[in-house]
Amino acid sequence: IAPRIFDYATPTLGLGYTYSDVINDSSRGTETLINPTFKLTRVINDGLRANLKFDYMKNTSGSDSFAYSKFTTAFGLEW
Repeated sequence: IAPRIFDYATPTLGLGYTYSDVINDSSRGTETLINPTFKLTRVINDGLRANLKFDYMKNTSGSDSFAYSKFTTAFGLEW
């Protein structure tokens, strides 16, 4: 649980790292995926929360056709 550093929202940070050796396709080589995330959560009332999430993914591969990066932004409500 992240501390509330803002009066209006609670921040949450995350980091994912995946390292894989592709067995079925040796031309792809070893792939790594780095995925940092940042989420702001605000309690609207009892049981209702609003979330704003930012995700970044960067995949590296031995083959350039499988390397990519992606940025997503999401807004959601939780009851």
